[in-house]
Amino acid sequence: MEKECFKWPRKQEEATMTISHEQWNWLLRGVDMSRITPHESLYYTEVS
Repeated sequence: MEKECFKWPRKQEEATMTISHEQWNWLLRGVDMSRITPHESLYYTEVS
């Protein structure tokens, strides 16, 4: 772990940040959480 770095989100207004177990694993893998964006919401009118 000493060779790598954690990509902690930079925009922090609070002194502490609560993250999920999944987000913790992302940090350990080196994923930059600030670059992750959710999928667009999809709205369906009918199902075939």
